[in-house]
Amino acid sequence: MESSMRLIVLLIVMRFSASEEVKKNLTGTVGGNITLPDSVQEEELGFLLYGRKIIAHVIKGGFEIHEDIYKNRLQWDRNSGLFTLTELQRNDSGSYVIHSKTGKGNRKSSYELTVYDSVPTPAVKKVSGKRCVAANPAEEKTLPVHVRTTCGDTDDNDTNSSTEPRNYNILIIIFCVLSVVMIILAAFIIKSKYLQTRLLADK
Repeated sequence: MESSMRLIVLLIVMRFSASEEVKKNLTGTVGGNITLPDSVQEEELGFLLYGRKIIAHVIKGGFEIHEDIYKNRLQWDRNSGLFTLTELQRNDSGSYVIHSKTGKGNRKSSYELTVYDSVPTPAVKKVSGKRCVAANPAEEKTLPVHVRTTCGDTDDNDTNSSTEPRNYNILIIIFCVLSVVMIILAAFIIKSKYLQTRLLADK
């Protein structure tokens, strides 16, 4: 209890003396991971807060998590000094603050994390390049598809290519009909001339 109070007092002092930084926006997806960009090195004293609550701290190279919901999900990399939160959930959205103390002074970094549901397999709308896409601010999934069969839409090229065989068949039918008509007409003309010649001969 005494050590916890000492940490809280130390944090309060650091908060008032730390240089303020602009809050950065971060996004993640449910089930994914997020790494906070600012680091706390082994030789530093550092706190990670969610809202105003201390959820973890680093002291003399030791890392301790204070909240049960972050155990087995919150990690601190000793080499890089970065905090990573794994298996993200929607309720992980919120404000995260890193306070650290070095020989040069105190530092404060703030982050606003928004966790989105993972987008489904895309088949939702047509975009340029004949692809389907589903997206949210944290994630985008694209899938190369044949737009006419998957997205239920066609472009001009598909329409032209699908109608060309039909037009070709119609032309063949018209040609055959005209050929038959010409043959019948020619036969009729030949027969008429033949009959006229016979009549003249009989006279």
